[in-house]
Amino acid sequence: AAAGMAKRTVYARYGDKTRLFKAALSRAIDEWIVPIAQLRSLEEDDLESTLVAIGDALIANVLSPSGLRLMRLTNAESARMPEISAENVRLGTGPTLDYLVELFRRRAGLDQKVALDAGYSFLNLIVAGPANRAAWGEDLDMNTVRRQTRFGVKVFLGGILDRESR
Repeated sequence: AAAGMAKRTVYARYGDKTRLFKAALSRAIDEWIVPIAQLRSLEEDDLESTLVAIGDALIANVLSPSGLRLMRLTNAESARMPEISAENVRLGTGPTLDYLVELFRRRAGLDQKVALDAGYSFLNLIVAGPANRAAWGEDLDMNTVRRQTRFGVKVFLGGILDRESR
């Protein structure tokens, strides 16, 4: 009704509620993700500063009202429709992960496999922590989150850059 369409027009296009929901979810993800061009614009000469800026941008996006809604919605519906989580990863996390892999190959000299491990590790260490805490209902102090991001980036870089000495 809000769109000014009859139900049958909507169902003629999407078929059923599940396909309509998935289409709406895909659109929400497209509107929510941080564009790769924006992540590239955050690059500086110093890799640590670059990763802090990227971490801050990704966390701000995840913790935005639309990011929290999307995360809670996909978490709630993924038990009933596991493909929802897969779609969220493909459309949302996938391009960011691909960018991080390319960044780590280019700036840290990592091979593809190690760069992929580093990309997943970065997202889990830097972004997933605050996202999970917010999803659990914790009221996050953004100054604390920023401090933890800086600390996490130092820990992360110590792990990937010092691997040759082990």
